[in-house]
Amino acid sequence: MQTGPELAPPKKDRDIALAIYEWCDAVVYALIAIVLLFTLFFKVTTVVGTSMVNTLHERDTLIISKLGYEPENGDIVVIAMDNLYFQEPIVKRIIASGGETVNINFATHEVSVTDVNGVTRVLQEDYILSPTATAADVAFPLTVPEGMLFVMGDNRNGSTDSRDSRVGLIDERQVLGHVVLRVLPIKDFGVVK
Repeated sequence: MQTGPELAPPKKDRDIALAIYEWCDAVVYALIAIVLLFTLFFKVTTVVGTSMVNTLHERDTLIISKLGYEPENGDIVVIAMDNLYFQEPIVKRIIASGGETVNINFATHEVSVTDVNGVTRVLQEDYILSPTATAADVAFPLTVPEGMLFVMGDNRNGSTDSRDSRVGLIDERQVLGHVVLRVLPIKDFGVVK
């Protein structure tokens, strides 16, 4: 048994212990910051289905945000759906918003939107998989009421969207957020347009 003053650990051991403590402290703060960011500002979601091919694919992992978001035509959004046909969120592209009129000519495959000032423009849709040829049970032209959105998938002939009454017009309050970034698969990491 040793008696007398206790020996202090060598300075090198104290420096290592302090470095480990500081590293663990930094990791904990970083994890807290990440959790707060993803709880308050961003959400992660995964694409289910093929309605957004060629832009997005089954099992793509996306980061979405609703912070200060105002829906705009052309945005890709995640929509809360909980009805007889859809029990999970869907991913679609906004084609028209409140006060605008959508018209789809299935013979020429043209989708046009008339704005609130009466100006009509045919959409230039280089992002779609194939020309819009598939109709459903919604009649066109269709004027979108205020606070509502008309959405479509980029895989126009393989998407159930606002052309179909099972989805119909989307209340803006159903938008969980707009797609900011694709994180998986890693080879496709980047901003989604």
